[in-house]
Amino acid sequence: MKPNIPVRTATSQDNILLARQGLETFEQAFAAQNTPEDMAAYLAGTFSPELQAAELADPHNLFWLIYTTEVPVGYVKISTGAAAACLTQVKALKIARFYLLQVCCSQGIGSAVLRQVQHYARKNGFASVWLTVWEHNPAALALYQKLGFKMVGDEDFVLGQDVQHDFVMDKKLI
Repeated sequence: MKPNIPVRTATSQDNILLARQGLETFEQAFAAQNTPEDMAAYLAGTFSPELQAAELADPHNLFWLIYTTEVPVGYVKISTGAAAACLTQVKALKIARFYLLQVCCSQGIGSAVLRQVQHYARKNGFASVWLTVWEHNPAALALYQKLGFKMVGDEDFVLGQDVQHDFVMDKKLI
């Protein structure tokens, strides 16, 4: 088991870094399974520096930049906003985005960061941590299941013109 991975809370000055990390990590993870047109539309509508600045300014969002040395290798976006309708917990913390550079996958970094998110959630009184994951992402599904997340529902995810199917997964903390 990896120890805690260095994370840094993103500030309003990190909007360009988050945009770059979002573009690079999302493209690495999903470009091969999607059309270039759908990818381009989604990336342009999600990861601009202006959109990242707005998300950073939202008090319901918290971003952690993930490091392996001095270089950021991904990030996690945590949200305290509304939970999916299928969740029964009163106070649930959402992992809205969790992206790592491909070179960092399968090194235990994801597990370590997810444990840190769970620790943060417990410390702040959340009853569960939840997320959505694409049905065609077997590595992420396996990781979340290994860490105790359970499928509790599903929802649509729109990537360009393609309506995809995501699983809602939840892990009870108390």
